Amino acid sequence: MMAASHGRLLLVNVLLARGADPLLENLSGVTAIEMALESNYIDSELIALRMLSGVSDTEIGKTLIVPALYHGKMHVAKYLLHHGVRTAYSTPNVWTRVRSLSELEVPLVHWWLGTTYNSAPDTREVLKLLLSEGLEVNTKDPQSGRTPLHTATFRISDPDVLEMLLSHGACANARDHEGVTPLCGAVRANHLTQIPPLVRAGACLQGCEKLFGIAVSLRRFQVILLLLHAGYNPSSSDMKTLVELGPRVPEPIQVLISSVRSEPTPLPMLCAAVLRETLQDRLNSYLDSVGCPYVVRSFIHLEHLCKRFLDLDSWNRILQWGQ
Repeated sequence: MMAASHGRLLLVNVLLARGADPLLENLSGVTAIEMALESNYIDSELIALRMLSGVSDTEIGKTLIVPALYHGKMHVAKYLLHHGVRTAYSTPNVWTRVRSLSELEVPLVHWWLGTTYNSAPDTREVLKLLLSEGLEVNTKDPQSGRTPLHTATFRISDPDVLEMLLSHGACANARDHEGVTPLCGAVRANHLTQIPPLVRAGACLQGCEKLFGIAVSLRRFQVILLLLHAGYNPSSSDMKTLVELGPRVPEPIQVLISSVRSEPTPLPMLCAAVLRETLQDRLNSYLDSVGCPYVVRSFIHLEHLCKRFLDLDSWNRILQWGQ
């Protein structure tokens, strides 16, 4: 254990050759492999790999994947993935191999996005590794019904993480047990930069009754205007709630809302809305199959509305209008 924690590769090799057990635990339940994974010495990852090569217990990988990913030991993580590790524990205890009865095995993509922090660079690197190994991106949490895409929109503000999940087949319209979609999660968490990639992936606007209500209750006026201009038809109760906000709605926004509500939705926007709502996650494959021009595709993806209402500089100009 001392040799493993202090990066003594030659000594570790000698001890292993003489029959030392890398899974032997100390009084705290820590093994030599775990000590190597948590060590910062230059040879610590080689030591962990050397000890793992002689271990036949595949279940131990579900515990070791946790410190391997936390401490950036990517070669060890890749080794474990190649040997079939696909899950981690919901409340990982890196200090012992003894599992608690309250713990659940969680798919690795789900687990990583649920335990990592915001948009740190290692979030993307680890996710890239997991996705490169073909891990499933649409598995649902049995308790909440959320997919990894839900978790990313709630916890992580980085749109690149969403792009990675979507490019590997994540469903943009998956609903959890409460009927909430990833787009609802992005609006609720005020991660507005996540809206464009979700819309480009075919996220449904019309069919998500909760979306407009969430935007109104949280006063996400950018989202309200985007939805209205995209042809969304809010319910009478949603409009009543919006009207009740009254003076809390800035005057330029009141004017824009009144203007878009008083005019019929332009025919091109209605056609784009029908395409988006009908095809949903199959939208882009259809546009590819018919050779849709870039200009038309960007219109269907609402890029002009996203730039107008979600770009910070553009939004500030709207708020300052008339002052």
